[in-house]
Amino acid sequence: MKQIWPNYSYSPATNVLTLTGLNIDRDQLLLVTAADRGRIMYNFADSSVTASAFTSGANTALTLVATTAGLTTTAALVIYYDDQLASTTVTVSSLPAISGTVTIGTGTAQIGSVTASISGTVPVSISSVTIGSCVTHGVTIANSSITVNGTFFQATQPVSLATLPALVSGTAQIGSVTVGNTVTIAGTVTANPTGTQTISGSVTLGAGTAQIGSVTASFAISSSAITSGSFSSLISATLVPANTARKMATVYNLGAGQLFVNAGATCTTLGGGFMVALSSGDFYECPYTTTTLSAIFATAGTASWISH
Repeated sequence: MKQIWPNYSYSPATNVLTLTGLNIDRDQLLLVTAADRGRIMYNFADSSVTASAFTSGANTALTLVATTAGLTTTAALVIYYDDQLASTTVTVSSLPAISGTVTIGTGTAQIGSVTASISGTVPVSISSVTIGSCVTHGVTIANSSITVNGTFFQATQPVSLATLPALVSGTAQIGSVTVGNTVTIAGTVTANPTGTQTISGSVTLGAGTAQIGSVTASFAISSSAITSGSFSSLISATLVPANTARKMATVYNLGAGQLFVNAGATCTTLGGGFMVALSSGDFYECPYTTTTLSAIFATAGTASWISH
């Protein structure tokens, strides 16, 4: 069966790839790719990207002949091999009745298109149980009541009601609500609070009638000065400084070089070291990010940015 091996070490200086903990023969290795470079490093069917040396053992090693340009010891490689194991399918026409105590260990237990009669005590300690195309598509519990204990359930349980009961006349107060985000009201709402009520955030009143009593509404909108600048560094540097009041930052790549942008103090051109890559003429909008944005040009280029 085809498998992907994740444990390896690679030296671009010697072009030697070591498959840590994997012992295979040469005819089992199928393909090695440098994912972040879009490059095939080894192909069993292509002599131009094969291996000049291959050593089987507890840690199989091979010397690649493909180019090492742009690769480092942390290069992201994807390694495909054939474990030469055939899958086995076991078919059971029917299951016998089970009585007494049945313990199912770690793993996944699946009961397919059969009717199984299980009586007695069945402790289940597996990660998941799948009951397939049974006649009833379910499990019937004959006990009149079931005791549930342990710490797997939360202290406060949600309750679902088709309709709410009528409230008695007089003053009815259900808890307290703090609204600090966006509230959309599309029906009819009548509010008659006492005292001074403060609402922060965005409130949208849709179709219907909305009546709000003696309420003082104050909408506070954070503001920050608009700042801008340009960027042309070929090493990792700050693109947009951190700003806790910033609502949005935009970046436009003016030049010919490809620009890599990352959230945080450092940025690289390798996979995992950046969050977006901008080609010439690309525009990037990064909303609600107050942290530092760092960047690096792969080749000479110029970009402009605005923070507001």
